[in-house]
Amino acid sequence: MESLQSPDVALGALLVVASVVDIRERILPDPLAYSIALCSLLSACMAEGIRGMACNLFWGGFAGAVVMLVELTWRRIKGAPGIGGGDIKLLLACMARDPFWGLASFSVGLIALAGAGCALSRRSLPLIPFFTAASIVTALWLGPG
Repeated sequence: MESLQSPDVALGALLVVASVVDIRERILPDPLAYSIALCSLLSACMAEGIRGMACNLFWGGFAGAVVMLVELTWRRIKGAPGIGGGDIKLLLACMARDPFWGLASFSVGLIALAGAGCALSRRSLPLIPFFTAASIVTALWLGPG
């Protein structure tokens, strides 16, 4: 991440709210997803300018399309959902801030989710809380600047 901006603090708070909602209802409401995306876009624009933000959006859209394609293939083969559309929207929104941070958070969150699922013998758990924890850890690890 380039540097920590005010929208990053709001983004962190919104991710925590999204985690609570996902735990309780297993959904990422559109207004919350839009708010996360807006904070990500504002922060990226402040840190990297319009061109940097546009580049981030390109990579976020590309990654989102790849994950969506994998998810659709999974559903076709297994006949059951893997991850939800809200998880993919969250990936795209966070990659708008910083593609490496967003993808790292998503990947670490998926690994943590798989580990928790195995440890708890559960086939289904909400991803967003794991994504949020991973995003905080990776943001601290990558650091501002």
